[in-house]
Amino acid sequence: MKTSSEGTSETPDQRWPSSLEKFVSDSFVKSGALNPHEKLIFHQQIKELLEKAEAQNKVFSNNWEMQKLPIFHPGLPLDLCSNISFSSPESSVKRKKESQNKKRATLSPPELTPKMHDSEHKKPQNKKYDSDHKKRQRLERFSSPDLPSKPVLSTETTKNGAIVGRSQVIEKRYLRLTSEPDPNSVRPQAVLQQAVTRLLDLTNTKPYSYIKDQFKAIRQDLTVQHIKNDFSMYVYETNARLSIRNNDLGEMNQCVTQIEYLFDSKQERNSRLNRLELEFMCYRILYMLMVGNHSEIFKIKYKLLKKQYQHPEEVDMLRYAQLAFDLQNSMLTSNFYSFFQIAEKFKTMELGSILIQNYLIEKEKIKTLDILAKSYKKLSEDFAMC
Repeated sequence: MKTSSEGTSETPDQRWPSSLEKFVSDSFVKSGALNPHEKLIFHQQIKELLEKAEAQNKVFSNNWEMQKLPIFHPGLPLDLCSNISFSSPESSVKRKKESQNKKRATLSPPELTPKMHDSEHKKPQNKKYDSDHKKRQRLERFSSPDLPSKPVLSTETTKNGAIVGRSQVIEKRYLRLTSEPDPNSVRPQAVLQQAVTRLLDLTNTKPYSYIKDQFKAIRQDLTVQHIKNDFSMYVYETNARLSIRNNDLGEMNQCVTQIEYLFDSKQERNSRLNRLELEFMCYRILYMLMVGNHSEIFKIKYKLLKKQYQHPEEVDMLRYAQLAFDLQNSMLTSNFYSFFQIAEKFKTMELGSILIQNYLIEKEKIKTLDILAKSYKKLSEDFAMC
């Protein structure tokens, strides 16, 4: 199955949606904290869930961003998020009580209040009147709220039915979409280009949280308008590199996955594009080494073997991809001497070296020290006497 990384619409390539890939990736990262027995349960649950999504044809329609597994959330059923009703029993009981109260109020006869001219009795009546008047005002206020109307889709659309944004705002906060996108709040490509230029000027002065939020908003506007050109590729490449420099693996993985999809959809290829594809393929391999997803690395290797690279720029970057595969082989065979030699060669690839130094080196050093300590462990006296 293939599809766009940030959308849920199915494409001819039949790929998993990015939300599902992220759910599976994040779940495997979380499973690292489980004990062996719990890991077996985790593998069973995620396998059953994916099979259920396939059987019910909900791979693309299920809300994977809200999906949960019982192993991490005890008490929840093992089912697709779209099949689970989230209305709690407490809320249903509350609604039932409210309906009963309303029914009782309509059936009860109006109070007969005698006319009283005594000033002492007028006071509480006025209080009651004030209270009823305030209630009526409150009811009117909520019955006709100044809520924004449902977004009206722009009449201007592209050939594939995507909307064309009309917003001219350069800076925009990221908000998760809960309904159809409003063209008045979506920025067209010309405005997005200005936003990216401005954002790159602020990378050294603004905190990373702000830069991240702005890039997520830009990516969202690209997605809802189905923009999949060189500019969108540039946005994801820039965002991925910034994420690596700021140790944000989650954003890096999302961007690299989308970049892979954009490269696969490219009809015309050149040496520059091939070099970029190999560069981000290296980052993806290193990320899979961090989360221990070796099966995905073998898929990448198989994909790479089917292609031919001859240009010097491509061959140079292909060398790093091969080093990443050698790194995996060293880890699988526990050849720590080879691992550290290969890791040293990544120093000429800045971002690859950052990933290795921050997420792989320390882990392998501890493993190496553990094996060395065990190999020099003192023998027992009984063993020496034999």
